[in-house]
Amino acid sequence: MRSITPLSNNIAAIVSLCMVASITWIYPVADLSDPRFSSAFRFETVVMLALAFCVWRVNPWVACFLIMAWCSSVFPFSTRYSVMAFRAVLVGVLWYYCIIHIFTVRSMPMLQNAMCIIALCNVLMLGFQSFGIDPIFRAVDGTGARPVGLLANRNETAALLAFCFPAFLRPRWRYLAPVIVISMIATRSSGGLVSVMAGSILLCLFYARFAWAAGLTALAIIAALCFQAEVATSFVVRWPAWMLGIKLYTQHWLFGSGLGHWKAVFVKYHIFGGWFKTAHNEYLQMLFETGIFGASILVGYAARLIRQVFISAPAPKTVFAMAIIMVNALFNFPFHIAATAMVAIAWMAIFEIETTKRNPETKNT
Repeated sequence: MRSITPLSNNIAAIVSLCMVASITWIYPVADLSDPRFSSAFRFETVVMLALAFCVWRVNPWVACFLIMAWCSSVFPFSTRYSVMAFRAVLVGVLWYYCIIHIFTVRSMPMLQNAMCIIALCNVLMLGFQSFGIDPIFRAVDGTGARPVGLLANRNETAALLAFCFPAFLRPRWRYLAPVIVISMIATRSSGGLVSVMAGSILLCLFYARFAWAAGLTALAIIAALCFQAEVATSFVVRWPAWMLGIKLYTQHWLFGSGLGHWKAVFVKYHIFGGWFKTAHNEYLQMLFETGIFGASILVGYAARLIRQVFISAPAPKTVFAMAIIMVNALFNFPFHIAATAMVAIAWMAIFEIETTKRNPETKNT
């Protein structure tokens, strides 16, 4: 039977104390008529603290983000939106931690193969939908199938394909990379193409030897974008919501309006028929919901990431993926959609594995 190696006695003691504190502490705003919420909150608190202590050894900024998310879910406002948002963050960090401690440098290709399969499944669905065949989704207006992929949303399908694109830059998969670019064009969404183009430019800045390949990719995508008038339109549509978000942020600039509360605040403004339930900008939404503290954590994470790129030299395709994700988050909400969030967090975990140079023969303990 395979044995399980504990992390450390110090962490075990801390987790035990957290369990005692969570059970003996009375949640001050709990509804006495429904003790289940109080029980769930305590259970989630001890799990959060235990996970934060474990993740701290991998990346302190991710641990700080998890703790900050818990705090923001109860202060300054605690609603069902904040509770749901915190649970999503908790699951995301758990997924990040599991990948780091399950995969090694040698087994990472399996995870990247999974990304390629996910992308190809969406490409297959896009192919059917382009010919008016869709066994899953039908347009509400009855006009037939639309190229929306498996996510039923062309913008998110394009983002998913963009996130998976770097996984195709490997010997056995590289010949399918043009298929992914063509599929992004087929979605009629410029977000994925813009993300890959900007990521290619950033790759040139980090790795001069890839300048020719990245440059050709950027030029090809620019040519494709010339046939899509959506770039300027998307910017014009998003701009009023971004300006209003910045204006409203100043009312709660220190702690923000609370995790998950963008939609609660914006529901009364009806910008473009209530389309902006998210900010379509992960950075702005994080600033709006978590204030200066959340923004500081984000800056710290980004600074550590850039430093690791120069010091630890991760694989160029991993840096490419991180650049694509960071650019896409400027005008989309990839961390609010399960499929794109899972792939994005997987790349974040791969980056950690590569920059810590784990021996593939050594257990992650």
